[in-house]
Amino acid sequence: MGSLGDFSLEAERVEANTLSTLLCGVEEAYQASHRAMVVELPGGTVVTSVDGESSGFWNRVIGLGVLGTVTAASVSDAITVLREHGTGGVVHVIAGQRPDDWDAISAAHDLRLSSSWYKLGCEVDSVAHCDSELQVRAIETQEIDLAVTVLSRGFSWPVEELHAIYGSALRCRNLTGYGAWDGDEMVAAAALRVDGAVGHLYGAATLPAHRGRGAQSALLALRAQAAKAAGCRRLISETWIPGEGNHNSSLNNMRNSGLEVLHVRENWRL
Repeated sequence: MGSLGDFSLEAERVEANTLSTLLCGVEEAYQASHRAMVVELPGGTVVTSVDGESSGFWNRVIGLGVLGTVTAASVSDAITVLREHGTGGVVHVIAGQRPDDWDAISAAHDLRLSSSWYKLGCEVDSVAHCDSELQVRAIETQEIDLAVTVLSRGFSWPVEELHAIYGSALRCRNLTGYGAWDGDEMVAAAALRVDGAVGHLYGAATLPAHRGRGAQSALLALRAQAAKAAGCRRLISETWIPGEGNHNSSLNNMRNSGLEVLHVRENWRL
């Protein structure tokens, strides 16, 4: 699963920090109607939740076992917080960290394995240079709304939700946005969050009509350069594991660019 050793747990911690940062900075009007919540628990676990959001993406338990072992008590404490907020959600568990009594734990909380993701990472200098026919650069402040709209269309994600959460993070500079242009048209967008010596490649999408033109590989290489300039030594990202007969171009792009699989993370749904 790669040669970066104990970086796996650090990668989970960084993603938990990214989620916390985004949900702590949502637009006021969206917060008033959706109650974005972040609760940090002992052991590095973070519980996040957003009322009434349609994607289901933000209701999560992440970081179990980052600073210790996964136990029945740590799982129960996290799920209690999520349920007290009135939402379902997903409990993330690194496959290799499930305790021996996981079957009993999952049964007690009616957790069902819904999918698995790869966590990927690499040394920042390992990312391959990429040329593209598209122009890639950091976005300007006045281009934030456009970039979020591109992400929304690329992900088929509710645009109001992304503007309130992702757009706010870009405006507050908790994320740095990058875009790819075909002439005057922005056709792809992506973001980077710097967390100490780790750069988190967080979110990247291309408009359907412009896929297959190297936009994301070029944006990944550009973000790697920016992360190095900001003092990062390593990069992380995550993406879904395709089933038999399915294709995940994001995974292929990351692997081709030099990222390695750090671990498999299981997503257990309440």
